[in-house]
Amino acid sequence: MKIAAFYSDSPFAGWVQAEGFVDVLKRMGHEVVPIPVPPTNTVTAKQVARINKPIMDCDLVIVSGPEWLRKWIKTFYPEWGVIKAPKVAWYHESFVREDMKLDYANFEGMFDFHFFPDKDDAEKYKGEWLPLGFDYNMFYPDDEVKRDIDVAFIGLMYPKRARFLQELQPHLGDIKIDIRAAVNSERGIIPAIAVYDFDGLNVRKSMQLLAETYRRIKVFVTFPSLSNVLVAKVLESLASDCVLVAPKQPVKLAGHLEYDGAYDCAAKIKQALDGIATNSKQVFMENAMELRFEQIFSKVGVCQPSL
Repeated sequence: MKIAAFYSDSPFAGWVQAEGFVDVLKRMGHEVVPIPVPPTNTVTAKQVARINKPIMDCDLVIVSGPEWLRKWIKTFYPEWGVIKAPKVAWYHESFVREDMKLDYANFEGMFDFHFFPDKDDAEKYKGEWLPLGFDYNMFYPDDEVKRDIDVAFIGLMYPKRARFLQELQPHLGDIKIDIRAAVNSERGIIPAIAVYDFDGLNVRKSMQLLAETYRRIKVFVTFPSLSNVLVAKVLESLASDCVLVAPKQPVKLAGHLEYDGAYDCAAKIKQALDGIATNSKQVFMENAMELRFEQIFSKVGVCQPSL
């Protein structure tokens, strides 16, 4: 099956919401037209060449994160409305976050099928609930690697998380959380783990380094987020066999310790350091991206290739 795969070129998108989106589809045996779209207000000539590709002969169109890419799709694909292939939207965010709201009317007519990471959105807009998955070719355990980082957090440290960290600190005792957060610079916001080459940020190499870092961590801690969705770091850290300490998740996950509030978070970190086994096999069985795509193909009614 020939699939046009639109995805965000943002370094802050999870791997399977960005380049990994294409990798998994190719691994499943599909011919993929990759269309990386920058989530910015302007695009360079080089980016235009990467976006503007013929897709009229595709059998399926899937957009990863249409809430971020809608502007450029409408700009570079004026024929969008006459494309015969089924058009699928797989959103990244809750439609109501603590810091923003999305208007479903902006997307309803653009797509034939809507897949939401927030179960409440799926019910409200009569779509399908589909949480994020992970790429087991990128994130996996390695017993040969020494876990020399006891406790860590990697990700965006916005005000809500900073406040939670302040509340958490008095309860940690002598436990130190190694925090790697994105930082502001003259180049904008730089991801916590990043590799740059002559073309700028190299997302693939950055994700490979992130995966290597997860494999060094014993206990990975996530702080409360702004939306009610399963975020990439949760699955990626679990798949890498970290012990995960996290707030309540929108899906049931094996191998993690759930906390309620700062005091309980500190208690769960201490419990994890005392030795709680994870279950990366269970994470793979239930949350691999291949399974997510199979749900999309089944709903849309398109066929899988013969592998």
